[in-house]
Amino acid sequence: MRSIPIATACTIYHKFFCETNLDAYDPYLIAMSSIYLAGKVEEQHLRTRDIINVSNRYFNPSGEPLELDSRFWELRDSIVQCELLMLRVLRFQVSFQHPHKYLLHYLVSLQNWLNRHSWQRTPVAVTAWALLRDSYHGALC
Repeated sequence: MRSIPIATACTIYHKFFCETNLDAYDPYLIAMSSIYLAGKVEEQHLRTRDIINVSNRYFNPSGEPLELDSRFWELRDSIVQCELLMLRVLRFQVSFQHPHKYLLHYLVSLQNWLNRHSWQRTPVAVTAWALLRDSYHGALC
């Protein structure tokens, strides 16, 4: 996944739990549904099977991939139903203005302003992108 869909998934996840109680819903199911919904919103479609397999591998590193049995289909249906719930809770407002394009514009302007040696010596761009990515780990987004 690219940066924008990941940022959208993080924002959807945080906004959902700002509207609801954390104890009322499974945060892992909400996370999977956020990724699924963000892929649709940002037009980088992900298959539910891929989301389930990656999540399963993350939570069970030594486990086998899920077979296409009833457990898999129940989890898939839960993700789809949870997506609909999230859309209703967020009142279908799932399109966001992310700061990525603004940061890119400012970094290009700064690069043009500084000389080449100063730009290469100072990790401004790397630090700025790291701070932007880290901001999505909390409720700042």
